[in-house]
Amino acid sequence: MTPATDDFTAAEIALGRAYRRRARAASWTATSLSAATGVALGLTPRGARLIRAVPGRWATRAAAGGVLMAVAPTLAALPAQVALERTSRRFGTSTSTWRSWADDRLRALAVETLVIGVAAPVPVALARRRPLEWRRSAAALGAGAAATGSLLAPLLLEPVFLRFTPIPHGELRSDLLTLAVRAGVPVGDVLVADASRRTTAPNAYVSGLGPTRRVVVYDTLLRSDGPADGDGDAAGATAAPSRERLVRAVVAHELGHAARHDVARGTVVGAAVTAAVLLALGRALEVPRLRKAADVSGAGDPAAVPLLITVGSILGAALGPLAAALSRRTEARADTFSLDLTRDPESVVALHRVLALEALADVDPPRWLHLLTGSHPTTLQRIAAARAWAHGHGLPRPDGLAPTA
Repeated sequence: MTPATDDFTAAEIALGRAYRRRARAASWTATSLSAATGVALGLTPRGARLIRAVPGRWATRAAAGGVLMAVAPTLAALPAQVALERTSRRFGTSTSTWRSWADDRLRALAVETLVIGVAAPVPVALARRRPLEWRRSAAALGAGAAATGSLLAPLLLEPVFLRFTPIPHGELRSDLLTLAVRAGVPVGDVLVADASRRTTAPNAYVSGLGPTRRVVVYDTLLRSDGPADGDGDAAGATAAPSRERLVRAVVAHELGHAARHDVARGTVVGAAVTAAVLLALGRALEVPRLRKAADVSGAGDPAAVPLLITVGSILGAALGPLAAALSRRTEARADTFSLDLTRDPESVVALHRVLALEALADVDPPRWLHLLTGSHPTTLQRIAAARAWAHGHGLPRPDGLAPTA
């Protein structure tokens, strides 16, 4: 792999590392505060005491436990989240106002509270009615809920945070729909999301299954301005791919996810993991020391909800590095699909440079950090892979260029 300075100036590398270092510190602080609050409520009697103080039937108290575990960790992490937003503004990657930022967080909290508040009484009810078999029933219901969520999220959840419009009629729209046909991917539509209200970072993604599948492109990717435009000196080149070519490259990547059934696979894996975690939670509730620490009698006790959620969160965090590794493999495969479909490695290299510059990415993060948390190959790895593809197909070595306006 070539050195970072072959594609980025020393100043660009330093800026990305400085931003990511500060953002990581704030993000990890937020995660730590949230986790500590969850542990304090779930692995001690505190959470159980609060829930038992709630008037009403057991279902009301179980739902209250879900609400508590949604709200308390979020509030505990709020100062660090504010620090993260301030860092993003200082470095120019956030375009939110404090009002819009608060609105986004309130919406996210409302969705999380609703979902957890509705879901929390379910395992309690199963444990009360079927004390010997509740784990399998909960696992089956959880897997079904995860699969249903993957199907409905584009219709129900995404519009809570983003506004979507069809990509304007014209040459680009026609090219993208033709690209989908060539990829063998039925796509309901290619939509533009108004992400520029929050961020400068360009992005795109594919979501949904069957009739709900769509490709979404951030409006930040379609714009013709930005720090990378017309900047060809870092790579020493004289020309750059247009924004339209970059959009084609990123949409081809997203079509690769659909063509390889990555969303469907992710749904199946998510459902399986959900079922496994729920089965493990059932086992955890059989550990006397754990029940004693949380002051609960078992899964049928509504006061056990904080314990269930905390242990589930710990199990999910433990699976994080494995999920990241699987994601990196999936993303690398989609990168190759994009190259095979467009046969335009120059645009792919330029795309990764633009994505890194406009999102202030650390183009070559520490290996240990990338292995633990990286959901995509690093920027340098993706650029190197595109150049290797070009070499293997007898094409000229593409330079790291930014797009022209």
